[in-house]
Amino acid sequence: MEIYYGVLWAIMAMVCWGVADYSARTATIQLGSAIRTSFYVHLIGLFIPTVVLIFRIIAGYYSDIDFVFLLTGGSLVGFLFTLNYVLYYRGLSTGSVSVVTAVASAFAVVAVIFSAIFLGENFSLLQFSLVVIITLGIALTSFKDASISGSSTGLKYAIACMFITGLAVCVLKPLVEVFGPILAIIVPMFVSSLLTGIWAIRMAVPLKLSCELGIKNVFIAGVLDSVGFICIAVGFVLAPVFIVSPISAGSPIVTIVLARVLIAERVSSIQTAGILVTVGGVIILAAVTN
Repeated sequence: MEIYYGVLWAIMAMVCWGVADYSARTATIQLGSAIRTSFYVHLIGLFIPTVVLIFRIIAGYYSDIDFVFLLTGGSLVGFLFTLNYVLYYRGLSTGSVSVVTAVASAFAVVAVIFSAIFLGENFSLLQFSLVVIITLGIALTSFKDASISGSSTGLKYAIACMFITGLAVCVLKPLVEVFGPILAIIVPMFVSSLLTGIWAIRMAVPLKLSCELGIKNVFIAGVLDSVGFICIAVGFVLAPVFIVSPISAGSPIVTIVLARVLIAERVSSIQTAGILVTVGGVIILAAVTN
């Protein structure tokens, strides 16, 4: 039953990240800088886990903490987050939303491979087959008709994000198991905010933010991105990486639907097939893990 609830948390992460990605894409275009968007998304995203952390500290929830492991692992994940977000938002602002989100979300493949090698996770043949099906569905959403402009733009950023995120997920899993969801994600988010801010200053990127410069979309992206991380962290407590990662990686479905509805971005027939395959795989995986 715990694994089943892990699936539900992964689905919530998928929805949160899908909406956050669309908002971040709009904010990056308005701000004209992927680094600036990434900085504010992380900064705003720190609010919710920080409030929860304060209440837990007051309640005496944390007593014996291995700060060396927490800061070392958290800093590594934070560094990977920094690279991932800047590259990802850069891809979203220059390329097709459908292509960039779909290819980047194939990190599930990398995460599954790394979880088997480094974390020793085992899974049944049926579960592995469903992971492959979900990944195939996500991959199909990255294909567009040649007549649709921007189909290949941003692809190089998305491929880099795929590997970076897959590695970050496998480093995050042990942190969640040892320190719990909140503490495990707040350190990487803080480190990522700090590194992104330093990066912006070194690149002479102005950090000005106003109502005209994407504050609404940055706020939405920051809050939902943070909630998505909390959801996936809770999912890792209840279920293995190879189950939680492929489901949460289905966020492109939400992003593509929003792009289609709100900005009329065309969706090809093969992308529609990919969405259906992904949704079907997620439903079946949720059912067999109950």
